[in-house]
Amino acid sequence: MSSFDKITGNYTLETLNGACGAGDIRIIASDGDGNIYLHGNLFVIGQLANVKSEVTYVTDNYIRVSSEVEGVPLLNAGLVVDRGDECAVEIRWNENRDRWEFTEDCVTWYPLLGKIQQDLTPNLGGDLKTGCYQIQSTYPCHIVLNPGIDGFLTRGAVEIKEVSPNESIRHTQGSATLFAKAPVDCGDIGLYIKMSDKEQQLVSKRYAAVLSLVL
Repeated sequence: MSSFDKITGNYTLETLNGACGAGDIRIIASDGDGNIYLHGNLFVIGQLANVKSEVTYVTDNYIRVSSEVEGVPLLNAGLVVDRGDECAVEIRWNENRDRWEFTEDCVTWYPLLGKIQQDLTPNLGGDLKTGCYQIQSTYPCHIVLNPGIDGFLTRGAVEIKEVSPNESIRHTQGSATLFAKAPVDCGDIGLYIKMSDKEQQLVSKRYAAVLSLVL
């Protein structure tokens, strides 16, 4: 059997203060197995709003926090995950830095999303290791390696690593491949260039003079 009551004006359900009537207001539907429907806006005013449910569904597209902030914002806001005996992790908006941050150890904060900006003066902080990959440009652009320059004088160099004598050097038609091998003859500098399927050795002036005397 159900009941339906209509009233006019405001309706207040209140427990009394003091030892005589102090207590909670509980609404129990079907011994805790029923549903409670509230049609209208809900305002919760107090110190704590505690939801203990196994699954929580929210149909809102946006969830707004710190909704009563006025003027210049000063306090950070975000989402905190309690982890029992472990420290609570958090995702927050940092008002001092104007960026999203997250922490995994409750101490160090990292930017959640970095802003992508074009770096007009990139610097390589360590060795560039490409493994078996190629550094390749798009035709008709070239690959230019510029050594360090101090004023108008070159203070750096482009280093060419040595390869095994039995290693097969891959070559792309229409390009020049420069590589080094262990010198074989006296005066041999061990530099080779490959502009086709065959490789040619680069020689120094001294080695060229020796070859001319021999030949």
